[in-house]
Amino acid sequence: MLVYQTFNVGEAHMPIHITHNPNAADLCVFITKNRGLAQNESCWFICGTKATADKTFYFGSRGIARLSVCFVSSLGQSGWQRAHPLQGKLAR
Repeated sequence: MLVYQTFNVGEAHMPIHITHNPNAADLCVFITKNRGLAQNESCWFICGTKATADKTFYFGSRGIARLSVCFVSSLGQSGWQRAHPLQGKLAR
């Protein structure tokens, strides 16, 4: 999934909370440097412009977030950690 980080919560598709604990995350995400590998909800490529992104996210506090994400170091560690209402809908 192609993602753009915004610093304005009003222009984001949704606010997301970042945690360092995979057990506290809804979704573990691998950040790839290869745009072509970013094909699903758990493998992201961070875009430099909003126009080239699939989704725009605001990274903020847990209180406003609709999703909690943990960034992981390998694609094998990425994926949904538990059932979530956004599962299968995040990349749309």
